[in-house]
Amino acid sequence: MLAAYVIVEGGSSLIGGGEPGCSTVGSVLLDASVVIMPLLAGAKKRVGMA
Repeated sequence: MLAAYVIVEGGSSLIGGGEPGCSTVGSVLLDASVVIMPLLAGAKKRVGMA
């Protein structure tokens, strides 16, 4: 989901010539990823050891 967002935003900025700015959606996705990814990595490790 994050990759799709980055591709769409990056593409529209390149085509439209827009300036970089703050993105609430991007910040929320980043914050969620920082919290969720380590939890998922730990769960994957536990499953792999079972």
